[in-house]
Amino acid sequence: MNTGIVLASIVLLIQGTRIVVRPGAPSYVRCFGVLTLLLAGLSLVLFAILFWGEAVLSPEFDVVMARGHWRGLVALVIDGDRFAGLITRSDLLSHLRRKLH
Repeated sequence: MNTGIVLASIVLLIQGTRIVVRPGAPSYVRCFGVLTLLLAGLSLVLFAILFWGEAVLSPEFDVVMARGHWRGLVALVIDGDRFAGLITRSDLLSHLRRKLH
């Protein structure tokens, strides 16, 4: 499965490059090539992040859990299809301080 994902991304990279460098192609065709290149790049980055364990998809809880530094990260709170809010590091620390006192 891992080989298939990487192979599909490489095929998208080749296809996008061939579309962009095609001589005499209309601008909308070149835009399609750029979008194909972006899709290939994003799929490779997502695959790398999941493969090396920097992020974990949890369909049971509808969340993506990331590993790394706390600085600058926020948690998205989503209820079904509705955005419910953000939780920042300062929110978490404030909640823990109130709980201690």
